[in-house]
Amino acid sequence: MKSTENNNESFLILLFWLLSFCGLGIIGWKFFACQEEPMETKVIYVFSTFLAASFLFRWIRKKSSGVKIEKWTREAIEWSDTGVSAVLLAFLIMAFLIQAFKIPSGSMRPTLEIGDHLFVNKFICRRCKGSVRASNMKVLQGKVNCRKCNSHVLRPVRRK
Repeated sequence: MKSTENNNESFLILLFWLLSFCGLGIIGWKFFACQEEPMETKVIYVFSTFLAASFLFRWIRKKSSGVKIEKWTREAIEWSDTGVSAVLLAFLIMAFLIQAFKIPSGSMRPTLEIGDHLFVNKFICRRCKGSVRASNMKVLQGKVNCRKCNSHVLRPVRRK
């Protein structure tokens, strides 16, 4: 009986550390290796990683009987819950208040150069009646202003 308890506890400790390192690896990979992906995709991956880790740490805590693993999981649950709430808050800010953009090409020269970073205040741009995209913005005196996107802009163009 004691042997199976020790094996179970060892398995839960291994699962705890495996989950911790895999979660950190996914978050690091999404932010540092996948530079070209949109920020919304990265936020969804990080949010789901934190959420899954929170549930799995709770499951490990329920199944374990050791003091050491109980202390580790309590700390990990606090961190993963903090991560969930921080990522959710960041997503809400990006969706409704401000969003960062990076200029990918030289089409807006000389006003904006390739690689320039700018923030769009979505709260002021609510009159756009649509999503804030690079095609909905124009630059006036160093400020990025939102404008309505004409329907012909959204139509696909056939190239010869």
